[in-house]
Amino acid sequence: MDNKFDLIAGYLIILSILSMSGCSHKDNLQDLHDYINQLKQSQSKPKTLSKQDIANIKFPAATTYQASTLRDPFLATNSAAALKGVGPLQSVPLSMLRFVGTMTESGVTTGYILTPDNMVYEVKLGDKIGEHYGKIIEITPTEIKIIEQEFDNGQPNDHTVIMQLKDEGK
Repeated sequence: MDNKFDLIAGYLIILSILSMSGCSHKDNLQDLHDYINQLKQSQSKPKTLSKQDIANIKFPAATTYQASTLRDPFLATNSAAALKGVGPLQSVPLSMLRFVGTMTESGVTTGYILTPDNMVYEVKLGDKIGEHYGKIIEITPTEIKIIEQEFDNGQPNDHTVIMQLKDEGK
């Protein structure tokens, strides 16, 4: 039995040596080396354009940046990157939100806002609300004051929005 095992092991060793020697021929790789050299030579030669080629190039029209009529390119915009960390009250226009009540505890008043999907959220001073970077600046039992920031011709413009508590019985 050991003789049979030794014979099989010997055949496997000879077979593996023969298969590995087949991979070591450098002649098989010559075409690959030739192709790589050809690529290197073709990339090193700069392409020269004729006068006709240059005349056919269409360049964009030149414009002058008018700082007074365009937005400052360095100010944040209402892009997805600027809205990072948006909560449920920041993705809805203020006109679709309803002020439904307040609660005062230990001198701190919190408001309650109803969203179009019938969810009620608690808000406090400084919370962000609405699509235009609104910030709650005052909460009373009858109203919530919000400062919103909109951009007019690229310039930030703050304005105050007041949400009134509506009496549903009337």
